[in-house]
Order: sequence, then C-alpha cells, then structure tokens
Amino acid sequence: MSCSARTPLTSRSLAGHARELDQADERIELGHGVLYWEVRRAVGIKSAFSKKCAKVKYRATTTTRNLNTLQKIITL
Repeated sequence: MSCSARTPLTSRSLAGHARELDQADERIELGHGVLYWEVRRAVGIKSAFSKKCAKVKYRATTTTRNLNTLQKIITL
C-alpha cells in the first residue's frame, strides 16, 4: 500500500511513527512525495499505522491506496 501525503511535513510526521510499529506485522518507508506502507493482510486496518493515518489531523492531507489501484491509476 502507499500512503500519499500532500505535504512533505505530513509524510515525515507519519514516517516518524516507524519505530512504534511491530516489524512482524508492518513497515513503512519514506519515498519522494509518498510513504510506502507494507502490512500483513491479517492485520490490515487494525494495525498501529493504519490507526495513525486515520487521525483527524492526517485525513485532509493523506490517501491510502493498494498496489492494484496504483497500477490502474498509472495506466490511465
């Protein structure tokens, strides 16, 4: 999945939560204008990072898409 933020500050802020995550379940990596998030399907939206992204302060500036959706968007 990727979590795209409209501002670099938001991406860096979310990336700062990496050390709080259970590496067995999920990991995040900061990219250029995007934050990559890999999570086990069994954990999904119940994960610690998913809960962070859902906070009110991030809702207006972030969107989360899975790889299948990203591939479809690229081909448009």
